[in-house]
Amino acid sequence: MGAYADHLKDGRMAYAQRGDLVKPWWYRLGMKIGEITDSDSTDDACTKAGIAFAVGKRPVYVKNDKGEYVELTDFVATARDDELANPNKAVLGIVSPDWRGPSPRQLVGVLQDGMNANNIKLATLMGMKGGRMIAGSARLDPKYSTKIGSDLIYPIFTFCTNNAGQGSTRYGITDVTAVCENTTEGPLAAADGRGMLIRIGHRTDFVGGDIARVLEANEGTLTERIAFYNRLVDKKMSDQEVAEFFARDVLSINPDELTKNNADGSPVIKTRTRNMLTALMTAYKHGAGADARIGSAWAAYQAVTYWTDHEASTRDTCGDGEALSRIYSSQYGKGAQVKAKALAALTKVAA
Repeated sequence: MGAYADHLKDGRMAYAQRGDLVKPWWYRLGMKIGEITDSDSTDDACTKAGIAFAVGKRPVYVKNDKGEYVELTDFVATARDDELANPNKAVLGIVSPDWRGPSPRQLVGVLQDGMNANNIKLATLMGMKGGRMIAGSARLDPKYSTKIGSDLIYPIFTFCTNNAGQGSTRYGITDVTAVCENTTEGPLAAADGRGMLIRIGHRTDFVGGDIARVLEANEGTLTERIAFYNRLVDKKMSDQEVAEFFARDVLSINPDELTKNNADGSPVIKTRTRNMLTALMTAYKHGAGADARIGSAWAAYQAVTYWTDHEASTRDTCGDGEALSRIYSSQYGKGAQVKAKALAALTKVAA
């Protein structure tokens, strides 16, 4: 999906993707700025994705009471080293001096070696928030795909690292619904609990990736995941139950308050929240593939993923544009949290 300098005039984001993928992967957003091939070196892939930069550390200074700039000893700044970066946006974050997060080239290079050894081919590569977040993905062998109800589910290998100081370097496997490219597992939270996710802290050198272990965990939990998804398909929910689920477990409001007013006569639940509830119900009844799922917990969850990934409002805090901000929210921000919360609630419902 691309560096912050690579937006198109219509606001859609750019990205790098394999040429043999039929359509842009996951979200169908953007126009590719590079085509990834099997023969690409790490530098080739990073250049095509607009992330061919290293991340270094710079000293941080503050002004004291005398107006003098004094270097801080407990903090440093992470910064891009590429000449094309806007100097005002080159600084990515403030971290401790022992921060050792991988640069894009290092991250992609190490994981490419592991993917090639396990016959996994890099499919997408992207930079978000001006290079603060680097992420990529690869589809696993089709033998891992399965049909749940009317939906084709396939697993993907995904990875990310944050250059601003938050979180860790993560890579693992999650599942995707092919009907509208929605993520179905919040996206990495559920994988973490199944041993399908590896985290490497940024105070440790990133020297290798145990991808074989992640693949083994994927195979070991495949039957369990299929059984869980089928329980969601089999769990029937009325329209009222679905609406209450959206209100309580997605929007965090009391369903009983939807019909109540304040002392001044205004509704307790604000119009914006009501509109979100309406949008969720519309996604539930009329979203991609909804007709074949309606009346089930599976349909309720797919409505949440569709709404979160495609319709929910997002805030652009880095000048990335609406589309790239949506990707970040859906995979790593508020949208991902909403999906994880909804999945946890339905796990109890379908127990």
